[in-house]
Amino acid sequence: MKKKKSIVLAVVIIFAVIFLIIKPFSGGKDTAYPVTTEKVQIQPVVTEVSATGCVALEESSRFYSSSTAVIKEIYVKEGDRVKKGQLLFTYNEKALDELKDSLEQAKLDIESSKTALEGVSIETDQSQLKEYSANIKQCDTNIASIIYKIQQLNIQINQAENDLARAKTDLENDNVLYTSGGLSLDELKASEAEYNRQSSELEILKSQKQEQGLSLDSEKVNKEAAQAKYDHLLNQNNTAEIKNKRKAQEIALKQSQLKADQIQAEIYKFKTQETAPYDGIIINIQEDFMSGAAISEGTYLFGISDEKTVVNLDVPEYDMQSVALKQPVTLTCDGYDEEFKGIVTKIYPTAEKKTIKNSEKNVVTVQVTLDKHTDLSLGYSVDGRIITSTNENALVIPVNSYLTDETGKDYVYVINSDNTISKKYISIKTYDNMYIEVEGLNLSENVVTAPDENILTEGMEVTVSAGENK
Repeated sequence: MKKKKSIVLAVVIIFAVIFLIIKPFSGGKDTAYPVTTEKVQIQPVVTEVSATGCVALEESSRFYSSSTAVIKEIYVKEGDRVKKGQLLFTYNEKALDELKDSLEQAKLDIESSKTALEGVSIETDQSQLKEYSANIKQCDTNIASIIYKIQQLNIQINQAENDLARAKTDLENDNVLYTSGGLSLDELKASEAEYNRQSSELEILKSQKQEQGLSLDSEKVNKEAAQAKYDHLLNQNNTAEIKNKRKAQEIALKQSQLKADQIQAEIYKFKTQETAPYDGIIINIQEDFMSGAAISEGTYLFGISDEKTVVNLDVPEYDMQSVALKQPVTLTCDGYDEEFKGIVTKIYPTAEKKTIKNSEKNVVTVQVTLDKHTDLSLGYSVDGRIITSTNENALVIPVNSYLTDETGKDYVYVINSDNTISKKYISIKTYDNMYIEVEGLNLSENVVTAPDENILTEGMEVTVSAGENK
């Protein structure tokens, strides 16, 4: 009998277990999908940019060599405190002696160039120049005399032509008289003789004028020849060949003078020693800064910095958009329990590649000035959090409560009054650790946390797990 009761009890227990297992899937009210939720609420949101860095000196200037020489002796080392005017190092003066020798050679080159320039020009024979000038003047005198004679002959020819015309008229009249018997033969012959004489004188005058014309042409040719010789002698230094040679020598002379001026300037500014331009600490000594090293003018040798310490943080370039001057910074350092406070006082203008935590990144150096003096030593590694923004009344939801659809839009599931869920699109403004600041929701709405996008759908009935509704 007892055995039979035990069997019945076992069957009852089995059915009870089966009922409990299949109850959630029976389609009743209690079969809604369980979710956890959290209310949309208002709380402060602080946005930070994290970075690592080290303790450094605030202000530093690079020290460059002012001479091209060999370093002779060095009197400072890295970390030394120096005063303005303190001797830093000296140069070997052999370079100065070499500059002086070079200057003397440059001066000789100048004199050589001057001599060469003078040798380009051809010396003018002044006696020949005077002779050709006198020939030109004599030709001018002869030409003027001939022209005068031709003018006088023109007058005489004109008179002779008039006299010949009258003699011709008289001869014609005498012929008429002779024919009529009014004139004797001797008188007619006399008239003919006069006409012939006048004709002969006219031909002589014309011949004389022709001779003078030939003489005039000859004198003009003589003058042109004398003028050509005079011009050639006077302008013999103005030919294209001579001009090119002169220009080349003038350039050589200018180059020699320029070289001498440059060497003189180097001698003038050459220093046998370098001194500190102001009080500070020697930092970042370069490899070239050693005794016996040959350096050129303008070589970076080391830095000189003041004693005020700052923290230089290496901020990844993708975080720099939100970093600005005067933003507050919280700093921590291994070995120190306290946090150090400061503000951003300088942002360097360029990025550089650095290896940070075994990863090469482009970073920008951000200088942080501490609020008060600390005992942090130079070179200590620090971690920093730059506060880029703070919103005391931010509308927030948990960071694990939103999803993103296939179009890239962010959304959440909110709980309706009938325990169904609705999809609601949101705009994310900032992140703050476990919460995000959003737009598109109302205060005190319940959003599903850790939603499963593969299960939840619009309008689905859910139940809020006990103790999770905050």
